Amino acid sequence: MKIAGPRIFLLILVFLGFLAILKGFNFILSIDETQQDFLIEKIKYPNDPECKALLNGEEDKIKGVELLRSYKLIESKSWSATIISSMIKNYSCAEYLRSRAFFNVSTAEELAYPLAYSIVVHKKAGQVERLLQAIYRPQNVYCIHIDVKASADFYDAFKNISSCLPNVFLAKKREDVTWGGYSRLAADFNCMQELLAHEIKWKYLINLCGEDLPLKTNYEIISYLKSIEPANSIEGSRLPERKEHRYMYKWQIGEGYDKEYKKEPILPGRFAEKKLPPPGNMTLYAGLAYLLATREFIDWALNDEYVKEVIEWSKDTFSPDEMLWASFLAFNRQTTRLVLWENKELWSWESHKCRGINRRGICVFGVGDLSWVKIQKHSIFANKFDDKFDETAISCIEYDLLRKAKQEIEEEENKF
Repeated sequence: MKIAGPRIFLLILVFLGFLAILKGFNFILSIDETQQDFLIEKIKYPNDPECKALLNGEEDKIKGVELLRSYKLIESKSWSATIISSMIKNYSCAEYLRSRAFFNVSTAEELAYPLAYSIVVHKKAGQVERLLQAIYRPQNVYCIHIDVKASADFYDAFKNISSCLPNVFLAKKREDVTWGGYSRLAADFNCMQELLAHEIKWKYLINLCGEDLPLKTNYEIISYLKSIEPANSIEGSRLPERKEHRYMYKWQIGEGYDKEYKKEPILPGRFAEKKLPPPGNMTLYAGLAYLLATREFIDWALNDEYVKEVIEWSKDTFSPDEMLWASFLAFNRQTTRLVLWENKELWSWESHKCRGINRRGICVFGVGDLSWVKIQKHSIFANKFDDKFDETAISCIEYDLLRKAKQEIEEEENKF
């Protein structure tokens, strides 16, 4: 039997080269002891030098992480819904909060400027929990709307979390949120009504989804808000002609459009019947479902009689959430969320090419995008992130936020 010596030698060289690349990264590694035949090393969390290098855009480090990611060697450190609940039930709230590093210290300036958050979610409990950790401060108030389609384990996880944090609560009224339908707006409205009635008299409200992450600390966010107060920050532009059909006709929105819930999604359908113009012939704008708005604006949007008429009119349109907020407010160039649209639909001035993956025209950020994301001065949140796709990108955002927050507290202490 002949042995292809040169071929085997080449394979050995390739294998040794790959091991050398792995060794070149200063990550904290753990050995999966269940793999007796194949010693698999999984990255748990990047250390300081690695995150600094990735955030600064050092290409050799980025390519190394991207290579490891392609071989699925980077493990998400998000907890599952059942682990979150078990931790709280079997130990204590104090132990859970300590292990998950909820930031419970604020500067005097932050304490005097509470914020409200409306968070609409339905999946990926561990990643949503990490979003909550990243934005949590004891003086703020947080409403989490959980889709009625979410699993019982998902709901229980956040019910347990809210039992440990007095300023976090679940929306009492839950919606069956459908892409393109009014239900997405209704979910936010439900949270907003409860937030207005809450004893914490917050200054601004920010609405988010589970795939968002903050780019700024709470202190940096309120510094920005004070600089624009009493303005609101809502992305928008005049409604383009190609989107007019969304609001000129009545629409049938298919339940379960999200493929996660139905194998054969029902696509939204447009009726032949034209709608009457909006009440008062209001000028329509195109925008996003997300905003950063004052308490006074939210109160007006939920309780003004004319606004209620416009909201009622919008219920049978397509994606009213991507029209109403922008239409309610004059165009404001400052952005609340950083979303990279592959087709440059909303931001033709964007020049960055996605280094992560593209999903439905939106970039899911990877480590190669971090240095670009970091320098977006007017963006407070970024979307999208996915811990199953690129854990390191999320970990390094968390690392950077924690580093800055600790520095802010130290500077506050040094004043005295």
